[in-house]
Amino acid sequence: MKKLALMAVVAIVMFALTTRAAMAQEKAKAEKATTAPAQEGKKEWPKPGPNAKVLLENEKIRVQEITYKAGEKSEMKARKGRVVYVLEGGPTKIYYPDGKTEKDERKKGTATYFPGGDTKSTENVGKTNQRFVVISLP
Repeated sequence: MKKLALMAVVAIVMFALTTRAAMAQEKAKAEKATTAPAQEGKKEWPKPGPNAKVLLENEKIRVQEITYKAGEKSEMKARKGRVVYVLEGGPTKIYYPDGKTEKDERKKGTATYFPGGDTKSTENVGKTNQRFVVISLP
């Protein structure tokens, strides 16, 4: 009976040790999987434009303060998901790749979410500077 109890204790200890090793391997795999895309995501941020000041940047988010002088136009490009908060607004003209245009009024203190995937260029058609905080998502 003592032999049976001893064998049971040894089996339980062996099981616990092998389970712990397997869990450690799974945890290491999960950590590697979450850090690899994060490092790749960090490499994906494009170079900020000349009118942009990067306030924060990491693998999950990029925060920029962007200023458009009166008459200044941004480049035509595909954009990622983002939130735009207007610090100083004014009239804006939006240009699309198909040649269509749209007028908009950026109002101070407003925040807008853009899901991304849109390609466009914007122009400050007002007489004063426009300033935004843009929070971009990968």
